Amino acid sequence: MEPDYLDLLIRDINKSRFDYRLPLDNWKMEEVEYIKPGCYKKTGWTGTINPGDEWDNTGKTFYFTRKVEVPRELIGKKIYLEVDIGGESAIYINGSLKRGLNEELILLSERAEAEYDILIEATYDVHNYVKYPRFHGREYPRHFFKKVNLVVLNELVDEYYYFLSVIKDLLNVISSREEEHLLRKALEDSLKEIEFHTDNRGVYVNSIKEALQVLKKGLSRLEKYKHPGELVFTAHSHLDLAFKWTLKETIRKSKRTLSTTVDLMERYHDLFFVQSQPQLLKYVKDNYPRLYRKVKQQVREGRLEPIGGMWVESDTNLTSGESLIRQILYGKKFLEKEFGIRTRTCWLPDCFGFSAILPQILKKSGLDYFITTKLNWNDTNEFPYNTFVWQGVDGSEVYGYLLPRGYGGEIEPREILNCWDNFKNKAEANNLLYLYGYGDGGGGITEEMMKRLKATSEIPLLPDCKFSRVEDHLQELFNDAELPHWRGELYLEKHRGVYTSQAILKKKNRHSELLYRKAELLSVISTLLGHEVDYRSLHQGWELILKNQFHDILPGSCIRGVVDDALKDYEKVEAIGEEVVTDSLQGIFENVNTDGDSIVVFNTLSWERTDLVEINYEGQKFSVVRDENGKILPVQWKGDYGYFVAENIPPSGYKCYTPVFEDDENGDRINSVYDEEAIMGSHGDGSQLDHVYEKKDKKFSLENKYFYLEFNDRGNLTTLYDKRVDRDLIPEGEEGNNLQLFEDKSTYFDVWDIRISEDKKYNVEDVEEIGYGQNGPVYRSLVIKKAFNRSKITQEIIIYDSIPRIDFKTEVDWQERQMLLKAAFPLDIQSDRATYDIGLASIERSTHRNTSWDRARWEVPAHKWADLSEYGYGVSLLNNCKYGYDIKDNIMRITLLKGGIFPDPEADLGIHNFTYSLFPHVGDLREGGTIKQGYYLNEPLKGLTVIDVKGQNILPPSHSFVNLDSDNVVLETLKFAEEGQGIIIRCYESYGQKSKVTIEFFKPPNWVIECDLMEEPLDNNSEIRVRGNRFSFEINPYEIKTFKIDVT
Repeated sequence: MEPDYLDLLIRDINKSRFDYRLPLDNWKMEEVEYIKPGCYKKTGWTGTINPGDEWDNTGKTFYFTRKVEVPRELIGKKIYLEVDIGGESAIYINGSLKRGLNEELILLSERAEAEYDILIEATYDVHNYVKYPRFHGREYPRHFFKKVNLVVLNELVDEYYYFLSVIKDLLNVISSREEEHLLRKALEDSLKEIEFHTDNRGVYVNSIKEALQVLKKGLSRLEKYKHPGELVFTAHSHLDLAFKWTLKETIRKSKRTLSTTVDLMERYHDLFFVQSQPQLLKYVKDNYPRLYRKVKQQVREGRLEPIGGMWVESDTNLTSGESLIRQILYGKKFLEKEFGIRTRTCWLPDCFGFSAILPQILKKSGLDYFITTKLNWNDTNEFPYNTFVWQGVDGSEVYGYLLPRGYGGEIEPREILNCWDNFKNKAEANNLLYLYGYGDGGGGITEEMMKRLKATSEIPLLPDCKFSRVEDHLQELFNDAELPHWRGELYLEKHRGVYTSQAILKKKNRHSELLYRKAELLSVISTLLGHEVDYRSLHQGWELILKNQFHDILPGSCIRGVVDDALKDYEKVEAIGEEVVTDSLQGIFENVNTDGDSIVVFNTLSWERTDLVEINYEGQKFSVVRDENGKILPVQWKGDYGYFVAENIPPSGYKCYTPVFEDDENGDRINSVYDEEAIMGSHGDGSQLDHVYEKKDKKFSLENKYFYLEFNDRGNLTTLYDKRVDRDLIPEGEEGNNLQLFEDKSTYFDVWDIRISEDKKYNVEDVEEIGYGQNGPVYRSLVIKKAFNRSKITQEIIIYDSIPRIDFKTEVDWQERQMLLKAAFPLDIQSDRATYDIGLASIERSTHRNTSWDRARWEVPAHKWADLSEYGYGVSLLNNCKYGYDIKDNIMRITLLKGGIFPDPEADLGIHNFTYSLFPHVGDLREGGTIKQGYYLNEPLKGLTVIDVKGQNILPPSHSFVNLDSDNVVLETLKFAEEGQGIIIRCYESYGQKSKVTIEFFKPPNWVIECDLMEEPLDNNSEIRVRGNRFSFEINPYEIKTFKIDVT
């Protein structure tokens, strides 16, 4: 039988599925403005619409309403609406939400009544609206109100139609000639039974019945060719929290998707549906309570399965380790509170690579399974496993599951067979998960999918169909399985541009994470000192932070409206955090004996710290400050802001300084003129060098006791001489801080991907102005202004008198489209490996390109720093809000800005302010202090003016509240417990070194219990012995430790 002929027969059978059809015309059409969920404002425009008419496609919302009077002969029968109107819609019956219109055939009633009030809430298909011009080169077409019919479905003909449809698709992909022949014969024998040309409906339907019986009998003869595999079919609707639509639209999408799901679940009892992202469920709870009650009922019945662990499907490369912990903490607590469920699965099907710190975080959060599909997108190497043990940087292990196909779709034989054929671990398992349902923009499952699935389950040439909850399948799949191991990050060889796109979101996220770290720590200390702080307000801020770490928001792969919404959220986040910080510091400083008006500097980090402090002393200026021991420190002013280097500020503590004015009775003075000769040719300790560096024919230079820097007339570094080791770090003929501009014309995935070539590289060399900026006792600087195309860059390059770091404080007016900006530093350092901060740990990556796996990592993510070291010496490249790096051979580069044009044509246009820094260090990055400097740059010190308040004054002018005796162990979190009494202390090991650690708290704990990341005791023996104010423990390389303490 020719394929065309078969298509015609199936088309005819499709048309004959209905015993009755009544066209419904003359619909009332009313335009409304969607304000927020549940709130629609009438615009005043009304009209009438009929089948064949067009309606708006630009984002407006319309109500289509009609009273449907059911013909007398249909009352009591099962009736459907056949609907095709375009756009995205939800249908309401007699005032109640029925479901989304994601397919043509919608069950109206199992037993028809006399009349129904129908309302269709319709808007445009925003997914297609945004991508149409990019994909098709033309605007998204207008919607057609094609048809709305009242129909009665003949279920026998309908069942036969779906059998034929699936078999036809199978014939197109079947590989065995013998199996194809037998399947085609079964089909042809069946079709011979049909009375196509009779006018008698009863005769026709009876012939279909005979044809169906013949077909099933023919299929039974194929049992000896039975497919060896088994697929577990679970429905899912991947709904991006924000993407080509805003969060406001996501809430409507959630309504449509979940209402469709529960509607179908009431009739299809082998339907299992998995729902990730508690944030989406919370949206439904807050805005659609009746729908939420139905969702909870299906959860109780065990067929709607909340899953995922995380609050949203978060990015894991850009998100801090603490934020990843909070993602799981908030997500799991919500699911447990609302549904009584303790999920064990991390569900991240669509994220852009996975950090090596993730396995430990998952394991210590009670998540044993990790599921994704995204590694199938690799552009260079095929990931070798579908089921494996994923081992993190610390050695923690979870089960990894790379689904062989995507995270949704239809029930298609081609997809089903490909899913099985592409499964790489058949030796370890004979079943795997098959997700179906419309995704990205939601939509979910359809009744058509369920019917095709029923037919699929009865065809022996396809894998067996099993229906199950995901976690039941995972438990069976991984039970006692001998699996290969994969250690380290799961790097996605694609979408490398997301480390850089929409830079403002990355900056705001970094700032918010660090602000809330500070706010939590200070609120604990202040509260324990007797001050009331509204620290619980931070919960609201954390939810906003976590929401905006979704994998299309923080990475920047979203439309302008999403960016604007996120920036509004960050304003709220900052306001909440700053209020808690201000209130907490006030409560702390009320207890400090300041001995007069003082500048108090608080160090929230876990090390004693010597670093730059910024002050604003209410318009007054002074040349020096004095610490509690009488030591004088110079102050340098720039406008209203003063700067000095505070020395040895206690860890998680403060130090007071007194400003010294001209009329100070002690008469302390300091020469504020920079004494160049005093530091020329000396080591950092002041001793003379054996060899004084011979200066080149310089254009401009900067110098302190650590470094001598020379710049050419293009403003690039030609010399970076480290006096401590008598070494120039810039190779002869090379230039450091070389700003490089690349043409970056990508495919459809413009903001996601980087598509650059060294052949299309342009050095930014057009210097408009260059000259010295500051020259004082604290720091000195060179200011360089450059222009390229329509953009401008201003850099202040800063060296400090007492800090061995070189800062490149940068402002860019970025006006480029499809261009990429990097800063390059060729260095006289040779190493096969570079080290990168990944938050709560670091990892090494190759600097060479020996293998295809090495070559694929030509742009990689990192947090606060990357480091290139050889034995005994190295250089770290730090940043305060950037994430993209590439280090090849001896060249370190940091990616600064990207000019993507889709899905946001104006992505990243405008003013950007950021700092990156060079930190040359003696010894490796650990001995040299790279980890500390990464924190220092990102958490700058500010001095606060404290008026001499006559309070309790119980605290001295310098004091530490929490002290760790090991530099390699970082206090990451000090916060109140989420539930019940207690304070949470979380730290991590940062060197890769097993250690014994003692923590000294400023108040003696009553008890200390070691917890998991969900703040629950590890076991019955988790209590730690307390000695006064101290407790001790062992920590393994890169381990995260969490303790709950009570100090009431």
